[in-house]
Amino acid sequence: MLGMKRGKYLLLMLILLLHSLAVQCQGKPVVQRAVDIVLPCEYVLMKEGGRGSLGGLTFSRERVTLVLRNISVTGEGEELDPITEYEAPKDKENTTYQATVRVGPLPFAERLLHAECEGEEVGCEISPIYGEFYVAHVYLPELSVSMMCQAEVSMEEQDVLKEQGEKTVTPMTVDYIVSSSPPSHHSHISGDVSLNCEVWGDLDRMEVEWYFQSEGRGRRVFPSEEPRVSVGQEGQKSKGDVSLVLRGVLVSDEGTYICTVSAEQHKIQQILKLGIREPPRVSISQRGGRETRLTCRTDRYYPLDVEFDWLLNGSPVPDPDIETSSHRKNSDGTYNLSSTLTVPLPAAGSDPHTYTCSVSHVSLAEPILAHVSIALPDAESYTPSGYRLIVSSTIISAIIFIVALAKSIWAKQKQGAEKKKE
Repeated sequence: MLGMKRGKYLLLMLILLLHSLAVQCQGKPVVQRAVDIVLPCEYVLMKEGGRGSLGGLTFSRERVTLVLRNISVTGEGEELDPITEYEAPKDKENTTYQATVRVGPLPFAERLLHAECEGEEVGCEISPIYGEFYVAHVYLPELSVSMMCQAEVSMEEQDVLKEQGEKTVTPMTVDYIVSSSPPSHHSHISGDVSLNCEVWGDLDRMEVEWYFQSEGRGRRVFPSEEPRVSVGQEGQKSKGDVSLVLRGVLVSDEGTYICTVSAEQHKIQQILKLGIREPPRVSISQRGGRETRLTCRTDRYYPLDVEFDWLLNGSPVPDPDIETSSHRKNSDGTYNLSSTLTVPLPAAGSDPHTYTCSVSHVSLAEPILAHVSIALPDAESYTPSGYRLIVSSTIISAIIFIVALAKSIWAKQKQGAEKKKE
């Protein structure tokens, strides 16, 4: 009886232990709640005229605070508990723009919330467009966000308050948001790339256009007329994904792409960069003789510049005799370049020399190395006595050949003369 009770007790303890482990494995409960995100920002105002203006325009900047209200974020309960709603200080040091976000959820909300704690550098600008409409831009590493905002008070009314020396709190609403992550891309030739552009808001009211700029020229991109181009990932366009997809990337695709989103008379943009990075194909060849010429070729790389370093047995070649060709451009926009190093043959009886061509390029994390070994084919033949032996052998062979040829000619002539006598 006592053994049975002890067994039940042990079984109960085992169940409690397993339950405790299961709770620990599940972790803390994940919750979703609306928070206010406070960002130090700059109010950028463009004016016409003024001393030192560029193209008749001047820019003034003022430190302000941008509060993004009602942004939905996801996190552990204890993590989000200390976050409270923003309350403007009574002794306001600068103007505050409180923008209530009515779209979402936003996948980058957590990054905005924790950016300061994580030590991320945040850039923020807000500028008036006209009347009560503003555009705000927020930048994080690998993330760019643009917001169309509508204030409850017009810009003219705010200017009056500013002239009176008052630091105002301007309530606003965010009508729609456009983001790109990341705003800069790199691709190799023939690869596929997606230039990210996402929209939040009333998609039925919006129109999306893509533009391309390169070397001072620009044009609109028409996906329906360009077989290598499409807008939006499969099945995602209705969800606000209006990314530009390029297939079989060419050198000519390098440049600036502008994702322009229009809603009625309003328009905001995301600017994305595409750079082409094609690594060089490296080969090394040699031509022999008393001196050897080593040629290191780099073919079909982009962009333009490559760097050559020549090594002898792992160390830089002392006083190198180098010739570098001019750049040659291929039909696909890539480049070729070669470097030729002239080196002496190893001394008689020495070990082979190993030469290395090290090629560096912006597309490479580490240089490409090409090796070649040079050894003396026949050490005896390259000594002075060896050369005398070669010369003597050549002369003797020539004399024997001439004597044999003369005997052959004399015999034929003698035979011909005897036939004539007959």
